[in-house]
Amino acid sequence: MTQTSSYSRGAFLVILIATLLHLSLIWLPGINLEWVFADGAKYFECYDPVLLKHYFLLEANTLGMPFLASVLHRVLPFLGQNAVLRVFSGSSFLLLGYSLLKLYSLLERDYNPAVLLAVVFLNPLIWTFGGRGTADLFPAALALFAITLFWQAKSSPVRLAMAITAYGIAITLKFHAALLLPLVGLEILTRPGTNIRKALLHYSFIVALILVIPGAYVIVVKHLYGFWFTPPAFRAIHGAKLSLISIVMNMIGYAGYLSLLLVPYSLSAVWERVNTTRKALIALVATFAIFIAGVYGVRLGAEMRFGPLDAYINPRIYSGAFLVFAAMFILLSKDILLDATTPSARRYILCMFLGIVIFVAILSLTRPAQRYLLFVLPLAYFFVMTKGRSGKYITGTTILVYVMLILFITLSQVASGAVAQNMVQEINARGLLDDTEAGYLMGNAGNRFSDQVNGAAHKHYTVIAGNSPKAIVTVESHPAPLVRKVLSLVRYEDAPVTTHDSR
Repeated sequence: MTQTSSYSRGAFLVILIATLLHLSLIWLPGINLEWVFADGAKYFECYDPVLLKHYFLLEANTLGMPFLASVLHRVLPFLGQNAVLRVFSGSSFLLLGYSLLKLYSLLERDYNPAVLLAVVFLNPLIWTFGGRGTADLFPAALALFAITLFWQAKSSPVRLAMAITAYGIAITLKFHAALLLPLVGLEILTRPGTNIRKALLHYSFIVALILVIPGAYVIVVKHLYGFWFTPPAFRAIHGAKLSLISIVMNMIGYAGYLSLLLVPYSLSAVWERVNTTRKALIALVATFAIFIAGVYGVRLGAEMRFGPLDAYINPRIYSGAFLVFAAMFILLSKDILLDATTPSARRYILCMFLGIVIFVAILSLTRPAQRYLLFVLPLAYFFVMTKGRSGKYITGTTILVYVMLILFITLSQVASGAVAQNMVQEINARGLLDDTEAGYLMGNAGNRFSDQVNGAAHKHYTVIAGNSPKAIVTVESHPAPLVRKVLSLVRYEDAPVTTHDSR
């Protein structure tokens, strides 16, 4: 067996295992507004206007994923809508696997691609959203799949048509996919011997074709539901924030989060620069100074944090760490071409880097969220993964840390789902379900509570996080050490003021 054949079999095995593992976990309880997407899918089957109102009340995403889920549900009627949505997310690993392997070839890498696939797939952000029935990983994977086809499409009209269609669908599923369009243009404009004027016309024509499907969607939604792009309630939330301080904070957050998600490879890349005692001392002093500046000068939004880990980390520690990792991102950017062995590979990696920078810069003009990095995180691994950093020790350590984080996150999600189900049962047993506002349960079990559209003005009870001294009933889930979820049912006037996340 040749080394290439061995690499191919290993890569295929990684893709297969990742996909099957996620498909085997579709039974886990729903969290993080998954029920909203499932109810959106039900709307296309029964056309109940209440389901549509709930979707537009809680979701800024398009109706693309619910529509796809309704289509697949007709094919697989034995699976619930939430399970069908998770099938799409699980299938993202097939798309990502294909994309990463083709990019690996274009960049002429010389390490085992199975290692690349394993660490990308097991990255806690990617793995977690691979198991959620939301419009996050699947649109990102589909967009990267389309970009990979574009980069191979020079001699294949069929492949080009597939790329245009796939990209159009990806944008229709989540508008953020459009922010990766510069990756297509950069590759076209930098081809050897390219006539810039003809290349710009070619790129413009491709973009126009890509936008046909999302353009049609926007027009249909305007005609049927009366708004452009996103429901009016979310325009202020997701609108442009053009203050300099907001943009700078967002850029620090995204750059820092990207570097942090690439640990330990990003740390290894920086550590390789520290090859003398003098450099080590300078690095230590600089890191401390940057950390202190971050503690007092950086403020990040709630969606740029770590979910269940937030309970154990002080927000000021977040701020200091993120500024340090943002500085690390700048250092990494200086070395992106060093591992490119040929002009062709150097061109592709430069296009990739500039595309990510443009993506982050545009994202920084609006409300930040770490899940948007799903579009570029798989690509960013090519900046830090080298043959020297793909050995068994660093790979084994990385996989071990990733698996531990995934286990913690999964147990936390299971606890959240279980405690929500138990609280609903307790409320129902007391005959209070119709008189209770979902409160903290909105994200995990909001569909169990009636009249979400008209709000909670006439409800007498609500659910809050934690153990309240005024609780009518308290339930908890404690599946593992450090993983504990507690909810309390209280009278509405006894609840603290809270807000719900909107995606």
